[in-house]
Amino acid sequence: MHKPGAHTQVDVKYVDKAVLGTGERAYTYSFVDHASRWRWRRAYDSFGPSETLDFMHRVLSVAPFPIRRLQTDNGIEFTYRFLTNPDAPRDHALDRFCRENDIVHACIPPGVKELQGLVERSHRIDDDELYHRIRPRDLAALNREIDRHNLWSNQVRRRRPLAWFTANEWLERHAAITNPVPADDTPSNSLPRAA
Repeated sequence: MHKPGAHTQVDVKYVDKAVLGTGERAYTYSFVDHASRWRWRRAYDSFGPSETLDFMHRVLSVAPFPIRRLQTDNGIEFTYRFLTNPDAPRDHALDRFCRENDIVHACIPPGVKELQGLVERSHRIDDDELYHRIRPRDLAALNREIDRHNLWSNQVRRRRPLAWFTANEWLERHAAITNPVPADDTPSNSLPRAA
């Protein structure tokens, strides 16, 4: 996938109780774009359809590209696919959200977590680079740490699959290539000048 938003993945990770100073549970929703490796995360005190809906509204407001396809596993937070009668399927909040925003929602086959490899790798990166280094007092403090890490992850962290660009640099470069802005003295039908 080379077009931002053409294939994205979302998953939820249980954050160990030791991370929060209060011992409360926390669940981190993670969104990853396949083309740009752009990531965004947010922590909640539980997970389910309402948290998924809140997370996706937030992702839609901050993502620097339109989302066209969203891939998830078959958890109750993402689908009622295996909990409803096939003859009378129950509509999930995420399915309604995707229809309203012209997003294709695809669920992976049961038991094939490998198809969610990008977001699963994102969880491992968070374990290595974030959770063991912080000790937030509560969920609000955890989200402040995650917000800082979101910025660092997209603006500073260079990625080998992106030819050592950051996610934001890759997105800027991709936009310049796909939507070149001609100079004032360049006819609009000609190619942009080489730098």
